[in-house]
Amino acid sequence: MNTRRWLPGLLGAVATLALLWGLWPAWLLWQDQDSRWQALTRQRMAMQAAQQEAQALQQKSVPSVSEAQAQIQSISRRHLGASATPLPDGGMQIQINGVAPQALALGWDEIRQLTSASVQRTDLAQNAQGWSGTLVFKLAQKP
Repeated sequence: MNTRRWLPGLLGAVATLALLWGLWPAWLLWQDQDSRWQALTRQRMAMQAAQQEAQALQQKSVPSVSEAQAQIQSISRRHLGASATPLPDGGMQIQINGVAPQALALGWDEIRQLTSASVQRTDLAQNAQGWSGTLVFKLAQKP
């Protein structure tokens, strides 16, 4: 007779534990919902920014070879203290000697931004006076 009294309570407790055990993953997922939503929002914003940057780059005009060569010549004199030499393949070579790191970074970035040129080859070494060596840029071609 005692068994009949506590058996329903025991079965109820077991059923409750089974239900809680089954719902536990859903509870954890629900608790983590805000952080997942924020991560997805940050990812979406980063992707939209990358898409806008890609569209801006696609719309950016590419200067003619002669314009790009003139700009590289001007930038290399201003930031790198050296003149740029045109190459037969349409690229530009700059021989630098003792250039400060900041000036090298500024010149390099300005050449890339204004002329859409890419670095084809570098042979640089750092010494007590700064950076010395050769930079070769490949000019972008108009489509």
